[in-house]
Amino acid sequence: MSQNERGYTAVEAMITVSIVVIALFAGISIGNAVWVSRVKSAAQQVASAFQQARQYAVSNGATYAVTLTGTTIAISCTGGCRPDYTPEPSTEILNGATTSVPVSPITFGPMGTGDQPGTVVVTYPGAPDWQVRVTGAGGVRACSPTCS
Repeated sequence: MSQNERGYTAVEAMITVSIVVIALFAGISIGNAVWVSRVKSAAQQVASAFQQARQYAVSNGATYAVTLTGTTIAISCTGGCRPDYTPEPSTEILNGATTSVPVSPITFGPMGTGDQPGTVVVTYPGAPDWQVRVTGAGGVRACSPTCS
């Protein structure tokens, strides 16, 4: 073969195809990681709201409830509220994630106990579900796929 002949050898073609396949799989796994991080951050937002409501209940010696609509979350005082209490506005769940809606709001009593404990499921399309669980003792956990 002369020096003027140009072209690809089989080895060069195989290396090129291998690089393209690796790049494709890397892109798929990065996309999946983005979905998982979106639902995880939404679950952490829900868990933080429960923890904040519990802290309000203990600090103010009152009963606080967390109300979920599926796309928003709100914390409100429902009993023993101070005279100067002003409700907080509801907040949208992060990243377009959605939550299950408990039959009744999850509440915390003045001692920080979960007077109305429960589990909320946080979902985002293409990602595994997360659960946020509130126990009767007032503990809050976010876990995937389920809390045990």
